[in-house]
Amino acid sequence: YEQAIESFDTRGLRATWSCDLGFAAVDPEVAELTEAAARELVEAAELELVDRRIELTDPLKTWMSINAVDGWLSLEEDMWPDRAGELMGFVRRGYELTEGMTIKQFARRMRYRHRLEAEVAAVFADVDVVLTPSTAVPAFPAAGPMPTEINGREVAPGMAVPFTMLANLCWNPAISLPAGTNSEGLPVGLQVMAQRHRDEIPLRLGRIFEQRRPWPRFAPQPA
Repeated sequence: YEQAIESFDTRGLRATWSCDLGFAAVDPEVAELTEAAARELVEAAELELVDRRIELTDPLKTWMSINAVDGWLSLEEDMWPDRAGELMGFVRRGYELTEGMTIKQFARRMRYRHRLEAEVAAVFADVDVVLTPSTAVPAFPAAGPMPTEINGREVAPGMAVPFTMLANLCWNPAISLPAGTNSEGLPVGLQVMAQRHRDEIPLRLGRIFEQRRPWPRFAPQPA
């Protein structure tokens, strides 16, 4: 991908912007900053902006189960539950929910994942790039807890990161680009997602945006 980062031609690629993908609550400042960044990227990369409405299924329940099942593959025998306290709350909850999962339950969750994959594939039949916020809220402490209220709406902790969650669940290459900082000086990201096996698209778009709007090498300090 080294050559693609510098030379892949993005002119004419179809891009669509979605603030919420039809299911997410999003902080107003995050929405404003990321939409402005999306429009700047569209201009810089000479993309074709397509008005494509997106209404996807909320991926949280599928993520909590399927991602935890994937996670069990990397756990050593002595890690659970002895080291459960080292995990973020919603990650730990995922392991708790799947520890006794039956084959039938696993198959049902896989069907949910396949439905999500089909929904996302249908979007990419119409566009080449989906632009969203990277997270639904500005940056929060890495150790947690995650926000449970967004724009006056109560949400499950995992809904602070619904967009990256979806890209991971559906195997879509995605990149987060600095969209600016909010009124408190906290960083906000723009997610650029492409269809499967088109990793060169977000990589090249990230490079174009970096050239258009160079970002600092050090994270800004909160005000």
